[in-house]
Amino acid sequence: MTQKINQNGLSLIKRWEGFRRRAYLCPAGKWTIGFGHTAGVKRGDTVTMEEAERLLSEDLTAAERAVRELIKVALTENQFSALVSWTFNLGRENLRTSTLRRRLNARNYGAVPDEMQRWNKVRDPETGALEVSLGLVRRRASEVDLWMSKDGTVAEDGDMPQAPEAIEIKSLAKSRTAIGSATAGAGGAGLVADSAQEIIQAAQSAEQHINTGTWVGLVLGTIILVAAGVAFYARIDDWRKGRR
Repeated sequence: MTQKINQNGLSLIKRWEGFRRRAYLCPAGKWTIGFGHTAGVKRGDTVTMEEAERLLSEDLTAAERAVRELIKVALTENQFSALVSWTFNLGRENLRTSTLRRRLNARNYGAVPDEMQRWNKVRDPETGALEVSLGLVRRRASEVDLWMSKDGTVAEDGDMPQAPEAIEIKSLAKSRTAIGSATAGAGGAGLVADSAQEIIQAAQSAEQHINTGTWVGLVLGTIILVAAGVAFYARIDDWRKGRR
């Protein structure tokens, strides 16, 4: 039976790519549209949701084929889907030449999480320098989490070690503990952490509006972020003045 990405992997890709109706320049300087589609895209292009779903299906078929052809060991559904997401984002050639592929094909399953997370940089289109992308750091963490999640399904016969227990990998931006610790020296860490969590929730809501690719969505997303920032400042100012 031909192995294909499961719903967990599909949801992960859609969540991180987001739907964009109008073509936009991604951080790597490529015109992108729909759910991360780049082939043949140019400035001014638009797509409907139905067209974006079709393009995503075509792109996923290529990524699935790459993983099936280049990885020679047995994979669970979640492991396969995590690699498809990784390949969808980075391309077949990067999978083919990666240390990740070499170590995995040597049956070193435990090396995959670290190897996945190494690919967290984008090349600045102006300077040509590689820079760490927070978005890619978080996406790699999501893919690692999926890779390490048990599903009990193996695509082909083979002696494959049981996937290790899933570990929780949090980005700094999502960690209330980290936010609170960073400000503890100034006092009011609990207040800042709670307020920061509200900002994170507002940012997630704003992202959903902005990712629609419309001017209305952009305006609404910006308003949400500005309002959250003003509320955060007001709470900190009240705390400083003893008006908690």
